[in-house]
Amino acid sequence: MKILQFAIFPYIQKQYQSMFKPVIEKYAMTQVEIDVLAFLYNNPEYKYAQDIVKIRGINKGHASIAIDKLVEKGLLQRIPDPNCRRCNLLLLTEQAQPMIKDIITVQHHYKQQLYQHISKEERKIFDQVLYQMYINLGGYHDER
Repeated sequence: MKILQFAIFPYIQKQYQSMFKPVIEKYAMTQVEIDVLAFLYNNPEYKYAQDIVKIRGINKGHASIAIDKLVEKGLLQRIPDPNCRRCNLLLLTEQAQPMIKDIITVQHHYKQQLYQHISKEERKIFDQVLYQMYINLGGYHDER
């Protein structure tokens, strides 16, 4: 079997995004807005727009627009960082919780489907190899 490596990851990403169509329609949101909410919820140690750009890999302009829209909708709050005047902390609001619940439900279903027939050991090895590939290509490495 010939494996078309460059076709695999875009296909997986496309399938992930297609699973969010009902959430997008229900809340009149974009995929980037959903990705920002999901990132902030799933990674509470990250609270800055630059984290979304560096770690999640969302284009800076798209992230900025999504953050602005989420703030306007009352789903995200910008709070000045007391340690850095130039930075704002991004915090999810209580109003975002129903959307977060739906996003997490979709992510859970996606992971169940994605990892079916793959053992925990195989998944661990895959995650390690994928992370090393990411680092090899210059991906963001957090030393925390």
